[in-house]
Amino acid sequence: MADIIDHIFDIWRRQSHLDYGESVTTVEHMLQCAVFAERDDAEDTLVAATVLHDIGHRLHGLHVPAKRCLCAVEPSYFDTLSPSSVQSLALQGGPLTDDDVAAFEQHDHWEDAVRLRRYDDMGKIPGIATPDLEHYRSPMMAGLRA
Repeated sequence: MADIIDHIFDIWRRQSHLDYGESVTTVEHMLQCAVFAERDDAEDTLVAATVLHDIGHRLHGLHVPAKRCLCAVEPSYFDTLSPSSVQSLALQGGPLTDDDVAAFEQHDHWEDAVRLRRYDDMGKIPGIATPDLEHYRSPMMAGLRA
């Protein structure tokens, strides 16, 4: 398991300079999301998901359906989205339909996906202090064990 985490951390270190498109780098964004999850007393597996979410959503969607769901069920949520998120929402299919919301809410971890989406929305603050990657090794190990 340690090798997997080392590999993930190596990817993040090599990509630490990449712009996220929200005035922060991809790594700054990921670390900020993890900080907000910790402050919210999220389970280790959800903290680990925040560390992985921008790798994961490129592969499996992860918090994209949560954003689409929130736009459908909370009309005021759309107004909180950054310009980049509004643009990506359009590319992702826009708000879910009522049937799609019902299907999304059938997934075991839909509520955690929504929580992760909210951390994602918060994790775009230029210059915020965060722990380094190694701080998240323990939640990552717990996530792999789960």
